[in-house]
Amino acid sequence: SFTVGDVNIITDVGVESELTERNKDVYKGINYLAFKHKYSKKLLNSRIRIRPNDVYNRSQIEDTQRALAALDVFKFVNVKPDTSKG
Repeated sequence: SFTVGDVNIITDVGVESELTERNKDVYKGINYLAFKHKYSKKLLNSRIRIRPNDVYNRSQIEDTQRALAALDVFKFVNVKPDTSKG
C-alpha cells in the first residue's frame, strides 16, 4: 500500500498569467496553488476526501473528483496521483 504525501489543489490550470509561479496557501494540510486565489479554501476543503498521510484509496480520489465537479465552478476536474517521487 502507498501513503499519500502532499495534496496540491491547483484551481487555475490553463490560465495565462504574467506571474511565473503560483501563490501557495495552506489550509488544514492541503496546498492550494493559484495565481490569484478566488475560491473559498474552506468550501473546497470540505469536498476533498484525500488527506496527507492517509493510505492511498482509489475511492477517495473518485469521491473527491465527483464532489469538486458537483460545485459546478470548474470547467474540468482532474484528480490524479503523482507517483513520480515514489
